[in-house]
Amino acid sequence: MSNNPLLMKLFRLLLTAVLLDCSMVSFAQHLPGEASVRKGILDNGLTYYIVHNEMPAQRAEFYLATDVGAIQETPQQDGLAHFLEHMCFNGTSNFPGKGILNYLQSIGASFGGNVNASTGVEETVYMLNNIPLVNPYVVDSCLLILHYYSHFVNNAPEEIDKERGVILEERRSQRDAAWRLNEQAKPFLYGETKYAGCTVIGSEENLKTFKPESLTDFYTTWYRPGRHCRKMVTWWPIFAKRLSSNMRIVHISDTHNMHRLLTGLPEGDVIVHSGDFTLTGTEGEALDFMEWFCGLPYRHKVFIAGNHDFCLRGARLEGLDENCHYLCNSGVQIDGVKFYGVPMFFEDAAARRSENDFMNIPPDTDVLITHQPPYDILDLSDEIHYGDPFLRQRVMQVRPRLHLFGHIHKAAGVMEEWNGTVFSNGAVLGEAYDFAKSDIHVLTI
Repeated sequence: MSNNPLLMKLFRLLLTAVLLDCSMVSFAQHLPGEASVRKGILDNGLTYYIVHNEMPAQRAEFYLATDVGAIQETPQQDGLAHFLEHMCFNGTSNFPGKGILNYLQSIGASFGGNVNASTGVEETVYMLNNIPLVNPYVVDSCLLILHYYSHFVNNAPEEIDKERGVILEERRSQRDAAWRLNEQAKPFLYGETKYAGCTVIGSEENLKTFKPESLTDFYTTWYRPGRHCRKMVTWWPIFAKRLSSNMRIVHISDTHNMHRLLTGLPEGDVIVHSGDFTLTGTEGEALDFMEWFCGLPYRHKVFIAGNHDFCLRGARLEGLDENCHYLCNSGVQIDGVKFYGVPMFFEDAAARRSENDFMNIPPDTDVLITHQPPYDILDLSDEIHYGDPFLRQRVMQVRPRLHLFGHIHKAAGVMEEWNGTVFSNGAVLGEAYDFAKSDIHVLTI
């Protein structure tokens, strides 16, 4: 290339224009949203994505991506974003030494083949790829590993010194002709910005001499939940629902026009009413309930209709507060948790239309709300099971985290997790329509 300053300036302007044009095209062409991807943001700022995948069977993928890379380094931290990536495999608070690698190898995964990481200028990604789901606890363990990557890496000085030689050898092997050409091109690409001097791997001198405190300072400064996103791809739907949202759900049902006598309700984020809030099904009773329910001090209120609430069959409710949700074969997503409600009207049950409603329950439902119980689950009264067999079958397929219902007053209670689901019959009144059932169920997911 000519050393003519004018030509060099024109070359840089042209190259910059091309790069900007490519950048604009890249940002303009977003991929379409994928309906199967579940996205949410936890209270601590961490963004998560979960997607169901059938193939390969009995395998799962886990990623922890953080928008932290070499560009965040100070001169004293040159190369330490990448160094930190290595240290995640050299001991965390609950997995000392090679504990993480030893566990993953014990379930059939291998370092490099299934367990890896990558550091760039603006991001670092930790990957657990194609992990064998050999038992029901693997998913929880892998999520725990990502948790320890993000907060609890030991960065022990003796382990840091052991790793220096490994990274220096990696640096030596990478510095081929293509690498050197790329380094020489950076001033033309990035001018006087920090990107021009960002090498990712770091200088030989700094890798040999940096103090351990420089690495721990980088870790504590930049590794925060708001800079992380966690992604899981799995073939087992129930595993895709285990990411805790720490949401407290207060569950009531079958208040039969006695809702205003309910005082001292427990604290929670969401209150759910599983229907039969009226006694005789009049519009006046329904309106009084909705006025009371919408005024409760919860961030969100969700309710469905029961067989007593027949005035709502075919009705369209308007004017409810934005945080008050009436579900009628429909759903709502709250803080990443998907609620779905199916009402109970005797006309539909008699015509067997309820079976079609149950079949339409989405497979990614987290909290299922029905009025009637599934067969043989909190449905027994006078030695008769009043639950619906078809509903039970669908619940076994969907495996919601919670199934909230009522209807059978005598069977009120909570059934601990079975087949991945916790069941709650939240009937408040006893069989004599009195407050025989004084406990209000609070469930956390």
